[in-house]
Amino acid sequence: MAGPEQSPTSAREAVSVTTTPEALQCAVRAAIRVPGLAGDLTAAALVEAEQLGERRFGVSLLSGVARDEERCDLPCFDNANRVAELCCAAGLFGPVVVASVAERMVAAARSGGVGIAVLRNLGALGRLAPYVRWVATEGLVGVLAVDAPPFVAPYGGSAAVLGTNPIAFALPAKPRPIVVDVSTSSITMAGLRDAQAAGRDLPLGVALNSDGLSTADIDEAVSATPRGGLMGTLLALLVESLTGGLSGVLPGPEKRTGTLLVLRPVDAKPLVGTRLVESFEKVGARAPGLGPTPEAERITLEPTTVYILDRLVPGWRDDEFVEARAARPSRNTFPKVSGSRDRPP
Repeated sequence: MAGPEQSPTSAREAVSVTTTPEALQCAVRAAIRVPGLAGDLTAAALVEAEQLGERRFGVSLLSGVARDEERCDLPCFDNANRVAELCCAAGLFGPVVVASVAERMVAAARSGGVGIAVLRNLGALGRLAPYVRWVATEGLVGVLAVDAPPFVAPYGGSAAVLGTNPIAFALPAKPRPIVVDVSTSSITMAGLRDAQAAGRDLPLGVALNSDGLSTADIDEAVSATPRGGLMGTLLALLVESLTGGLSGVLPGPEKRTGTLLVLRPVDAKPLVGTRLVESFEKVGARAPGLGPTPEAERITLEPTTVYILDRLVPGWRDDEFVEARAARPSRNTFPKVSGSRDRPP
């Protein structure tokens, strides 16, 4: 990073910037202004997406905060001091909400064996893996499910009924937790937007047109197909059960529900996850969430992302800013960004 630079006054004036993961985490922490572990976890999650090249799930998620459409406030709970808690996340930055809820549910599971949080009106969240992975590093089992507006046709159907409905879960294991983060649709909304921006056709079998027929034309696509056929539909129904089934709210454009389950193992001594990892390795396989860590020691941010950070944290590119933020002691022990790819191919 160079010395002081003048921040652009519009996104069109912004240019790409190359920085380090550590410096970017400092900038994101300053942008969200959330203290403690929730701030650390949020920043690590966004930077990890950048490291993995999943930019739509990275720092660009802060665009709503930059436009004053979302706030990085901690959520309030409607029924505090209970195992199952309800939280309204309307107008709040999704990653901060889930990070703070994860910390709260871990404490609940340690004391009572289980922590359940239902998050109504949850905003864009990006990757789910970082939150359940942190839960697993605490020796607990984590499950995070998020519903979405109808865009996916059920198996055998011709029109959208279900959402893309991602789900993630993590199991404690050594050397790192087993983590799965997967969409229940054959293509995500981010994947569709990427294809549209690039002007390329879709893979056959992932989208349907208005007649319910398979299409590769991005302009004709009106719904997606379920991932893995019937299995994708069944998994999407599980997500609906955990989200809308518990919140009592059907998903819509502004009515997404997320549910986080944190469970304490009955017997903490035997690490079943570690045994599974070893069993996978014996037959030449690799457990999800264990491989490969990105080599990128430098991250190149797109101009629009640079503009977002310039608006939220003027001067974040200055060497003095990075040095001052890095010198501040942290009271939390938080695992470094592993960058492990948690999604099945």
